[in-house]
Amino acid sequence: DDDRSSIRENRILNFDSRFKRQVCQCGAENIFRARPRIIGGSEIQPENRYPWLAVIERLNEVDPICGGALIDHVFLLTAAHCVNDYDTSSVRVILGAHSLKNAPSPLRVARIIVHDEYLRWNVTNDIALLELASPVHFSEKISPICLPSENNDEFGMLRIAGWGANQSYGFASDIPKHARIPLFDRKRCAEIYGELSTKIKINENLICAGGSGSDTCQGDSGGPLFSGENNFITLIGISSYGIGCGREGIPGVYTRVSKYISWIYRKTGGSFICQPKQGPKPVYPNFDDCGIPNESGLRRVKRIVNGAETRPLEFPWMAIVAYDRQLIAGAVLISKPNSVQQFVITAASAISSTLNSENYDRSLLKVVLGVHDISAREETKFSCKVKRIYFHSDYTGGYDYDFAILELNCANQEQKLASLRPICLPTSNMLFSYRTRLTIAGWGRTSTDSRGSYTLQKAYTYFYNRRTCASKYEYRLSESMLCAWSYPSDSCYGDGGGPLMMPYEERMYLAGLISWSRSQQCGNSEIPTIYADVRKALQWITRITDIPTQ
Repeated sequence: DDDRSSIRENRILNFDSRFKRQVCQCGAENIFRARPRIIGGSEIQPENRYPWLAVIERLNEVDPICGGALIDHVFLLTAAHCVNDYDTSSVRVILGAHSLKNAPSPLRVARIIVHDEYLRWNVTNDIALLELASPVHFSEKISPICLPSENNDEFGMLRIAGWGANQSYGFASDIPKHARIPLFDRKRCAEIYGELSTKIKINENLICAGGSGSDTCQGDSGGPLFSGENNFITLIGISSYGIGCGREGIPGVYTRVSKYISWIYRKTGGSFICQPKQGPKPVYPNFDDCGIPNESGLRRVKRIVNGAETRPLEFPWMAIVAYDRQLIAGAVLISKPNSVQQFVITAASAISSTLNSENYDRSLLKVVLGVHDISAREETKFSCKVKRIYFHSDYTGGYDYDFAILELNCANQEQKLASLRPICLPTSNMLFSYRTRLTIAGWGRTSTDSRGSYTLQKAYTYFYNRRTCASKYEYRLSESMLCAWSYPSDSCYGDGGGPLMMPYEERMYLAGLISWSRSQQCGNSEIPTIYADVRKALQWITRITDIPTQ
């Protein structure tokens, strides 16, 4: 009975933590020796300094109609007045550009989402989302900007950037420019626009900035107003309205992004609102020595799928679940090696068919630890018997709550256990950044038609927008699932149950377990992989193992 036993628990409430501050790697500026210091601005150096900058253009036209800012793999923010009169067939987006003459190929747009209460005549709610037809791969040239928290009221000197005209009646610039501009008093701003007999009402949903000679101009509309330095730049506003370009004493008007965070979340369906690294750290290691990889390097040989071989014991928590000396799943050590009890966690779906087979014999089930090369004799390698198996109490045989914990009997292996370390567990309210490079690892196949790898392989991937992922899976995603994708790297047959690892402060945290994919081809260019979200199993893990979680 132990093999099928489970402990009942109350399902972790999926409380709304999306706006809590998070550790995040969005907003990273590509800057080394940039010049210190659009109208009154200077050319951006080095190239792609602001990798979230986007150009929105009309099909078959030379000059951009507007700017924008990338916020994840598929969505970017711009001004509603930029795109309200267009349909998706006539609009294209350019990312990763510096010179427009040598820009990358434009990207197609799948959806234009204008704010429901946008009013053209007084630019109320002048904000829109563009959803790209295909997700973009993050790189040095393309990555998202951070979004602010809902109550973000503190920012210093602001910056603007774009390819717009450099005078009121000029042409678009081939090279983007940027400038620093000061925040402008909102009350005085309202008075100025009132005196100019405009219909603009300067309220708390708007920000006024500039008025000192530097300004946005035609083609810069929809572009970002941002704040912060170096690696934690946050999107503060979206260029909306102005009188002329760079007129002394007349500030530009920007849509205040912090007032629209809820709207952005609703429209994107995303669970990853990216915010800068500040405030209390939300992630704490559950053990002092967890998640610390051993010194490593890369050996470019056979692949997990388009990955690399790890160094021996680079990830000292990696384990194999084997039945009758055959690998059936990957697993991860989550208990301290000097504990009385030892536990590994894996995907229930990866082991359930073996456990439910007609001739199943528990004595043939083993967990192998300290292994790098399955085929070699290794001094660090040892196997443990499986004492008990716990399936998550909400696991019903498919992929929802796809967790299983194996309690081990590692008698007489104390010395070898001491050379291992467990992986760190996340916290229940930990938010994940699209820009964080994740690691997957396993001994599975290195291509769809190959055999499993003898040596442990690793590859890199990134979190994937949940709404877009759900559409590719016919909306069969549950709250216990995560999506990640990075073509051509991928997990493959035999990797199931292995870890999706997220780095933070030189430690690795277990974000998910490799669970399933609808694609029959490993490394599919269109289909992300589904992972079991470990945050949703923390209470259950603690009840089974007494391992502390938060």
